Amino acid sequence: MVFAEGPPILIHLDKTFREDADAVRTMYLDALWEARVFRSPPGSFGKSFGKTLETVAIELWDLIVARVVEALAAAKVAKGSRIWWCPTSFLTILPFHAAGRGRKFLVDFYISSYPHSESPH
Repeated sequence: MVFAEGPPILIHLDKTFREDADAVRTMYLDALWEARVFRSPPGSFGKSFGKTLETVAIELWDLIVARVVEALAAAKVAKGSRIWWCPTSFLTILPFHAAGRGRKFLVDFYISSYPHSESPH
């Protein structure tokens, strides 16, 4: 984590993080593709996609987001503060802002934002 002031804070992830996160990404992309191609009724993602999204939210919470929330709380970052997710590589497709498990969701702790890059004219 990088703050406006002070040194960055390193959050250690499990040794299998890359494989686990890649599996979550693949599950999410497969569900998006299936919902897009085989959706029924038209305009609806359906129950299958909803269940996959719930699983993705839980996995993201367990793999990454719960640790970030704990680290922010330990650094005394106030609840309701805005945090910026800057994922790279295969993580850019994942909905970090939707992460949660049980009755704990990121939105209950912090406001998520993602950087926006302007396209050249």
